[in-house]
Amino acid sequence: MDKISLIKRAIWCFVLGLLGLIPVLGLPFALSAWICGTVTARKTKGQFNPAKGYIDLGRRLGFVGFCVTSCICLISWYIAAHSEDFFPSSGYT
Repeated sequence: MDKISLIKRAIWCFVLGLLGLIPVLGLPFALSAWICGTVTARKTKGQFNPAKGYIDLGRRLGFVGFCVTSCICLISWYIAAHSEDFFPSSGYT
């Protein structure tokens, strides 16, 4: 892979990772950043990579975005499943 396309892919991975930090809506971007970073890192194995920092940071941001969205979804599911415990419908005595 030539260096220009490598740098473009690294910056694209970084941008996808930043977009992946948006809760819930950023889930596809987070997964794309992780996949793009992994594929780019495998293609450039053994080569000099001037944009390795962007690839690593993009993958990490994608992972953090995925974890944040997963936690939000799990907490929302738990609250919905136990809504009677959190929001009792009967009156207080």
